[in-house]
Amino acid sequence: MEVMERELKEEENKRLVDFVDARADKRKVFYYKGFYGSLVADVESDRLVGKVEGIDEDIVYGGKTVKECEQRFREAVCNYRMTELAQ
Repeated sequence: MEVMERELKEEENKRLVDFVDARADKRKVFYYKGFYGSLVADVESDRLVGKVEGIDEDIVYGGKTVKECEQRFREAVCNYRMTELAQ
């Protein structure tokens, strides 16, 4: 069951990355600890989504408000940096 849930989450993550990358109106709106984050509106799901830009990994985040997205972006950057330091 865990494998299936992880695979579904990975598929959704990939879909969101493709969605963000395909948007012409994508903007780098967040900056934190040397990383930029983009943000676009996903009208179908009624939320904002973005991704950490300029890295090899596809790290996405989302939320209902810009403030919520910024917080999730900062959390994603911290998690990414911790992972990189551990390697």
